Amino acid sequence: MDGAEAELAALISAYSPQPSDPIAIAVSGGSDSMALMHIVARWAVQTRRKICVLTVDHQLRPEAAGEARFVAEAAAALGLDHQILTWTQPRAGQAAARDARHRLLAEAARQLGAKTLLLGHTFDDLIETILIRKRRKAPRALLAGPMPAAPSPVWSQGRNLTLIRPLLNIRRQALKDELQSRGLSWVDDPTNDNPAYERVRVRQFLSRHPRLASMMGPIATGLLAQREKHDALLGQTLLDTDTVQVEPSGLIQVDLTQIDRRIAPRMIAVLLRIAGGHDLPPRAEAVSELIAALQQPGERRTLAGAWVQRSKTGLLIGRDPGESRGELSPNIWDGRFVRDASADLPSEMPVLLRETRPPGSDWRSVIGERIAHEARAYQTLRVSPVHK
Repeated sequence: MDGAEAELAALISAYSPQPSDPIAIAVSGGSDSMALMHIVARWAVQTRRKICVLTVDHQLRPEAAGEARFVAEAAAALGLDHQILTWTQPRAGQAAARDARHRLLAEAARQLGAKTLLLGHTFDDLIETILIRKRRKAPRALLAGPMPAAPSPVWSQGRNLTLIRPLLNIRRQALKDELQSRGLSWVDDPTNDNPAYERVRVRQFLSRHPRLASMMGPIATGLLAQREKHDALLGQTLLDTDTVQVEPSGLIQVDLTQIDRRIAPRMIAVLLRIAGGHDLPPRAEAVSELIAALQQPGERRTLAGAWVQRSKTGLLIGRDPGESRGELSPNIWDGRFVRDASADLPSEMPVLLRETRPPGSDWRSVIGERIAHEARAYQTLRVSPVHK
């Protein structure tokens, strides 16, 4: 698994280069994450990086607690710290479980001081996701995913946390073969065989059609390369201060004349999500409709908790006063400002931003910081070929 260690080293170097920074890794007990834990443990011996293994007990199955203990024992045998994170309000549904898992993992990583969270997604996950997105009619440039690096999908728990996937170039069976060759075991979650879930149905379909599964390898590689180019352009444009400017008030100014049309809808979706302080972007169709509707300077629409106004050269974007949520925690206001004793938030703000500003002046906007963090993740490329 030399390729995985090279990928791991490159990604850690890019997102958590300080030797004193701990590295968090999510391990469920399945073959993918267990293989990742052993790869990371070997790498940590060489680099002397502190590793903390995190396991989420969703409390949705009676076996889950025992599986978490199994991971804890395996981590201890490798000399790694381990924490069990328990979902105290479990409810049915993969979307709810995924959201809770990411929030628990992000909060634990934040308390550890980790800037990165390692995940065990493989090349097979990439293939399955492509087929799922294809069925949902996603744009071709965005069919590939997940990506080697991505910002945490939960806000504000995941602020400045980057998800890293060092195994995206490795097949699931190769990881199982590696574990078996070393006499190592893993947990088989029965949920992964339940056809009630779309991903499971796709996985079972591919197992019944091996020729298609074989053909999907090169297709996935090509789509991933296309996605990387699309993401790199998006990241470069987001970081271009002549194209995207963020004022201390939180107002975002976008010069549309500087944006490649291929990335404009997705870029605006990113900015709308961040301006609104949200986790999820608006639908692509809604963004395209909004862009088409704003033709004349001064025209304004609202979408995804933000308002968008046409200017002479582009767009102005800010928080929608009608959806202001207020303080989310003692130190974060509406997902857009953090408390900072050294800050001096301007008392005068554009009219449409006055009602969404935090009280007092000891706050600073994190909108620009969040844009920059996401932009860096979009510019990450693979360093190793797919392991067949």
